[in-house]
Amino acid sequence: MMGRARSSPARNSATLLVGQVMTKGCFIAGMMLLSRYLDDGEFGLLTLTVAIGQIFFFAADMGVSMTLNRRMSTSRPGMGRLVRQASGLRLAAVCLPGAAAIVFCRLCLGSSFFLPAVFILASFAFDAFSEIGFAVFRGAERTAGEGVSRAVSGVTSILLLVAVTQLDLGIHAAAATYALRSMLMLFSVAIFLGGFGFSLIPSFSRKASADLLRESWSLGVMGLLMIVLQRVDNLVLAGAAGERVVGAWQECYRIVDSLTLLITPALLPGALFPALCRAMEEGQAEARAAMRSIAQLVTGLAVMCLLVFASGGLPVLELVWGGGYLRGLDQGTLGTAYALSLAAIVPAFWMNFLLAGAMAAGRRKSAMGAAAAGLVVATAGNLALVPLLGIEGTATTYLATNLFMSAVLLAALRRWTGAGIFSALVKPSLCALPAVAAALLLGRAPLLLRSAVPAAVFAIPWIHSGGADMLLPARFRRRRTNG
Repeated sequence: MMGRARSSPARNSATLLVGQVMTKGCFIAGMMLLSRYLDDGEFGLLTLTVAIGQIFFFAADMGVSMTLNRRMSTSRPGMGRLVRQASGLRLAAVCLPGAAAIVFCRLCLGSSFFLPAVFILASFAFDAFSEIGFAVFRGAERTAGEGVSRAVSGVTSILLLVAVTQLDLGIHAAAATYALRSMLMLFSVAIFLGGFGFSLIPSFSRKASADLLRESWSLGVMGLLMIVLQRVDNLVLAGAAGERVVGAWQECYRIVDSLTLLITPALLPGALFPALCRAMEEGQAEARAAMRSIAQLVTGLAVMCLLVFASGGLPVLELVWGGGYLRGLDQGTLGTAYALSLAAIVPAFWMNFLLAGAMAAGRRKSAMGAAAAGLVVATAGNLALVPLLGIEGTATTYLATNLFMSAVLLAALRRWTGAGIFSALVKPSLCALPAVAAALLLGRAPLLLRSAVPAAVFAIPWIHSGGADMLLPARFRRRRTNG
């Protein structure tokens, strides 16, 4: 594996992006089908269980995947043995949080939804093992295995859900599709790892596991805090307003969350992470240059996503989730929550980018502290605002939490960013001005036109000015510069 030549950042980014598009796109497409097929209560329970499953996923990971990624990024020896030890540790780590999640679902979701919850939790257990392979692929900068595995999983999941809805097989069969697609993804990952000479067969060594856990635990706690702060709103909202309103919030949140998870993992900790780790080791000047370049790229991608969905407005939600997208709420209430969630796109992208920067710099305690502070803000905000404002309070807290965490991480990384990091906002902001004007002019145009045109008006000058150079092949950058 280590002897194979690395792919270019542009190719790795493209490969990961395709995989993320297939996975997240098919996930959203599947949720679109289920939002029309299930009643409001079933859909709310399904989205709540997925949120619980994501907490379980991070509890099982315990930061081991990021440790593998960082070690592979710096070409450290003994990776084959380390992968098997990580797999053994993952097997042990799945059991306790998995049992806790199952008990929670049994007590809180009722017996009628217990089996679907087990299927969904099993899918996240399989995903946790797949993540070991993804960490190796990213660290070695050979990401085709991840891209193909994710694409196969995404296509399979949507085909299975189409069959379930057309044949009217019910909620149990719908939940079982989650486990089946994750099993297939894990099988594909194992095949690609085998081609590189690695294996996911667990290896158990008390000393090796303890050493790996000692290096990873802070990242694991950080990841767990992050996913809890991102899901605490579901629990508070469910208690205050019921599962139906949880489903309505998930319709808004899933748009932003899917965009964030589509873009940022493909770049950080994805194709650009190994180079960022090396830049951090090479010196402060190199680290600052890398952080500024990535900040400009991340900001531009965030602005482009914001233009697409903000220009479309509430009809986007209706298009995605169907005619019952209001879930009993009035348009003004849901429209405000949707607008606030879209306003969080840029700070959410920055928060994830800065979090990856902290991990690349070895600032694990800073990342963990930022996540802990964010959890406090998210919990306090939801407890204070949801009883007063309902879903609008949830959306306000989500925006405030991302802004707060970005500020905390910027302060922690000032040595590697400096004041120059804010220059990354200038170019995307200038390119966005004509795009905003185009959105205003197209206010009454068909939905597709008023969503696509502003994004294109932004993308053309932004790409031409070099904003996306990190994703472009070197020969194209030279040709554009010389021309």
